Amino acid sequence: MRGGPYGLVARRVGKGQLALRYDRFSTLEPVSIEAFKTEDDGHALTLAYRIDWTKRLHGALEVIDIRSTNTTRAALGQPLSLRERQWQLSLRYRWHAAR
Repeated sequence: MRGGPYGLVARRVGKGQLALRYDRFSTLEPVSIEAFKTEDDGHALTLAYRIDWTKRLHGALEVIDIRSTNTTRAALGQPLSLRERQWQLSLRYRWHAAR
């Protein structure tokens, strides 16, 4: 696996925190058979907002936009390049709040 650079900026907004993260990634999965070698290359942008309503109750909304090229997709007859977007919404309750 090859890593990549990333950057993160965050700012307090009201009771929550807004964060923006950029990731550049490049992976190579070594295998003994050349036809099964997988390379994945791309970048991702994440925008997230996390809010603490109480010491025990927290919520978050996150959207991730990923653009990548992957050699396995091409081998399967799919487009080499792909753009994916994922949304996550979470609600968390802590049974034991920090003091």
